[in-house]
Amino acid sequence: MLDKLKTMGFGGEGTATQYKEWGRGIDTKLFSPDRRSSEFRTSRGLSDDDVLLIWVGRLVPEKRPDIWMDVVQRLNDEGHACKGVVVGHGFSQNEMAQLENVHCLGWLSGVGLAEAYASADILLFPSDVETFGSVTLEALASGCPGVVEGGCSGHLVESGFNGFTCTAGDGEEFYEATKTLVTNSALRAALPGNTSVTKSCSRWQRITKMPSRTTRILSTSRTSSRSTPR
Repeated sequence: MLDKLKTMGFGGEGTATQYKEWGRGIDTKLFSPDRRSSEFRTSRGLSDDDVLLIWVGRLVPEKRPDIWMDVVQRLNDEGHACKGVVVGHGFSQNEMAQLENVHCLGWLSGVGLAEAYASADILLFPSDVETFGSVTLEALASGCPGVVEGGCSGHLVESGFNGFTCTAGDGEEFYEATKTLVTNSALRAALPGNTSVTKSCSRWQRITKMPSRTTRILSTSRTSSRSTPR
């Protein structure tokens, strides 16, 4: 959007109005790898060797829970130590609850949600209707790499660095990317360290300072404008 405005003649060099990108942020004290909870896992029958896939959000068809279910089912059928946890409510909840090794927790918030993210090993999120990707950002900040749709979350996830991006609606691509993480423990252990790069750029403290910085810029600009001879 910022580039589009500039091509239209707004906010470029020499113009009266200057535009800055105001990002989105999260509370990194809440969403943190430190929230990983052995109690969260053991209370749901998870061992240290189990790979936990998480879904967070409304369970509606446009978010593609069908892909999530298919991936989890296939990995289980192949005998991988893979389990799932679902945070949210919606149309597909009953179907998801019937899957073997899947726990449906309903809506969570605050510390409960943060513990769920941090206690999971992979965010599998095939939705291609997200406006920004807050779920992806919260997961990454919690040390949970993501297998996500590239159009919505490609600005947050770099394939092979902090997760994998997939083509919208391509169930096979989501399956292969998820399987890569499930079966490669070394890669799975390395990626959470890289999620801190995204996290450091999205702290609320950084984002919320932007209006005050912009105000100072505008104030300086106006002072300069008044002192310029006409």
